[in-house]
Amino acid sequence: MEYESKALKDKQQDIFSYACCPKCSKTLIQAVTVHKGIIKCETCHRRYSIEIQDGKVNIQPLNKTD
Repeated sequence: MEYESKALKDKQQDIFSYACCPKCSKTLIQAVTVHKGIIKCETCHRRYSIEIQDGKVNIQPLNKTD
């Protein structure tokens, strides 16, 4: 464990943003930047469109027709 924490400190650390499912609060993704991503929640099986830019997280549910 100490090796991993030292390795992270040595590298340039980016600020990660988290996108969580609005229905069940499960963490869907941890990332610095995402452009036009689509993720399916493992818990409630709904699909979401996700964008992460400059620390701002935008998540919208996808309809079955999309």
